[in-house]
Amino acid sequence: MSPVVLLITGLCSCAHNFATTRGADAFLSTIYAAYQSPGGLDPARASLEDPSEYFSPETAALITDRKLKLSADPWGWSFDPFIDAQDWEISDVTVTVEQIGPTTASAVVLFTNLGKMTKTRYDLVKIEEGWRVHDIHWPHGSLRDWLLQSPN
Repeated sequence: MSPVVLLITGLCSCAHNFATTRGADAFLSTIYAAYQSPGGLDPARASLEDPSEYFSPETAALITDRKLKLSADPWGWSFDPFIDAQDWEISDVTVTVEQIGPTTASAVVLFTNLGKMTKTRYDLVKIEEGWRVHDIHWPHGSLRDWLLQSPN
């Protein structure tokens, strides 16, 4: 292969990876932008209405199953999974995405909530509709582990 073909192939590959991670970055950034808008939509509550808007099909099914088992508080906990807190005043959001494969990525979101720095890690998958959360990891566990536990 000529050096020019190799260069073009490499540039196309880099552009594809940038576009792919940029899509994942934009997906997560949109979630956190809602927390920073006065009177903005609460993504955690919106995700209960239609989990497939935010979560992978497998995780959305676990959330739906959990909702059916818990009628009073669908999450069954007293905090929001995206921010690992009950109340919020979000600022200084930084989203870093690492491409793992063509349809998988890992992301770290750093943000300040009520003056406290918070770090949340995401496992992301790309489906036909776009990027979705497969799992959320906090210092005390993960969303999928919690969803797989008995709700009682």
